[in-house]
Order: sequence, then structure tokens, then C-alpha cells
Amino acid sequence: MEPVERMTREDVKAWRRRLGLSQAGLAGLLGVTRNAVTRWEYGGHPVPPWLHLALAGIECTGAHLQVQPRRRGRRPKERG
Repeated sequence: MEPVERMTREDVKAWRRRLGLSQAGLAGLLGVTRNAVTRWEYGGHPVPPWLHLALAGIECTGAHLQVQPRRRGRRPKERG
């Protein structure tokens, strides 16, 4: 069996953006913090070797379709 190449930080970001997920959305699907996803994408921590399997599972099951699409810009202030 051939070893699988580990995902790079660029791979993680490209995959997340292709599916229209925010960092928080991806973190929720993986059960990790948004900070973990940020660190993977910006090189603060190495990308875990299991991540490609988890992302394939998310994509195959359509779990990413249940997450709110990411928004651009700031959230509107709540009126109170």
C-alpha cells in the first residue's frame, strides 16, 4: 500500500472554500475549535494526518450542506 501524502495548509483552505464553509463551520463538522482550523490553514500547527479522511467523509455524506453558508463582512448589530 502506498503512503498517502499529507494535506498542506493550502489544501485545507482550498477544500473549505470550494465547499463554501467558514472556518467555524468546518470546525463544527470536525468537532475541533475554529482556532485549530485557523492554525492548520496558516501554518501554526501541522495538518493532522487523518484530516483527508474526515474531509472525504464530510463531502461524501453531504454533511457540509447542513452548515450555514459563510458570510462576508461583519454581522449586523442586534437591536435591543
